[in-house]
Amino acid sequence: MSAPGAVEITAVEKLFSPTSGLGETTLSLEPGSFHSLVGPSGCGKSTLLNIVAGFTSPDTGDVLLDGRPVTAPTPEVGVVFQQYALFPWLSARANVEIALQRLVPGAGLRARRRRRDLALDYLDSVRMADHADSFPAQLSGGMQQRVALARALAAEPALLLMDEPFGALDATTRRHTQELLMRVWGKRRTTVLFVTHDVDEALLLSDTVHVMSPSPGAVVDSHTVHTPRPRDSTRPDSEQTRLRGMILRTIDHSIAQ
Repeated sequence: MSAPGAVEITAVEKLFSPTSGLGETTLSLEPGSFHSLVGPSGCGKSTLLNIVAGFTSPDTGDVLLDGRPVTAPTPEVGVVFQQYALFPWLSARANVEIALQRLVPGAGLRARRRRRDLALDYLDSVRMADHADSFPAQLSGGMQQRVALARALAAEPALLLMDEPFGALDATTRRHTQELLMRVWGKRRTTVLFVTHDVDEALLLSDTVHVMSPSPGAVVDSHTVHTPRPRDSTRPDSEQTRLRGMILRTIDHSIAQ
């Protein structure tokens, strides 16, 4: 049996007006790969993510995850938003436990203990086990985003969608959280589709970076990042520097047209 997480996005389009939305887009994501979408603001990156998540239906085209159509939200697709989306009345551990109820069902003592232990394991993987009993209001933005990542991973999705998850973080916290994500992804190899405005972030994290045109946006270029892992966020190599220039020129050219 092949590894889960194969994604086929075929001729997907979602227009809100003649000049707004997502133009016809086709992408293939191999299991265990990390892909990023970059492009001008409002080009349709988040719209594409919402379609892949099953939150929004496309006007045309379809999305397949491991050969099955995605037409509604499913546990097989995890989502991490820029806003942390944690339940404020639950502790960090309890937020993660919610994601485990499908995999470890039941209200008995054994099931509850199993969910608790697994939640602590996932929190430990993002270095948040020491804050398991803290509530979101007691955590910094970076800490909340790590809990959100642990919760998304706890559901064991075949595909993880991340919509500018580090956009609200300060530079230092963002760098540390990027490094944490690379480490966690390297161990689990969940297929990831990541939206960002930051070309450097995309090149640091990704196997492939897809460049989108202005709205109604479509993928106009794709670049494979050959930089070996693990990568250093403070020292981009010549490959990343070369690709950065190419991607920025593509974006600038598409805006100028």
